[in-house]
Amino acid sequence: MSSAQVSFIDLSTRGTEQARRGAIRPSDIATRASNEAKARYDATARVLGLHPLPRPVAIDVESARWFAFLDTLEARVAAGSMSPVQCSTLLSIWDRARARQPSLRRPAVGVSDDGLLNASWSFIDMPGRVFSMEIQRDGAIDWFYRDAATDTSRGSEDELPRELPAEALEFLAAGFGMNPAGSR
Repeated sequence: MSSAQVSFIDLSTRGTEQARRGAIRPSDIATRASNEAKARYDATARVLGLHPLPRPVAIDVESARWFAFLDTLEARVAAGSMSPVQCSTLLSIWDRARARQPSLRRPAVGVSDDGLLNASWSFIDMPGRVFSMEIQRDGAIDWFYRDAATDTSRGSEDELPRELPAEALEFLAAGFGMNPAGSR
């Protein structure tokens, strides 16, 4: 076996074995291989009709926080720091907003000491625009939207809804996508 074949085998098998053991993520295989080994693999993959090695994809801080929070939802419900209704309400709002705005930015989220689930969209590149909501343990939603550029402020009234109203959903979807309407 030639050294070129050894490099190919090493890149294509040992890396995946390490990935299965959790020692290395599959997306890191491409970054750890030498340029020569990557080129050899890519040429072989083209000839054999294989997929190229995965490319690492950067995850922004907003997404990292959001995904970390989502990973803890079941544990938070099991521990009692969140109610199942809060969890399902948040995910329902997220799904509805993403259906309207697929590039919706991720909120900052957390649970307060008094059991309120808080989600907030407020970004340094969108000064004066904020959307926040508190989901109570029973699923009632207290929401607030403000856009200083248009002098618009809206929010929930005395009676808190169990579902985010269409007006609030529109403010969220239109105002907080990667390329939101009216952004500067």
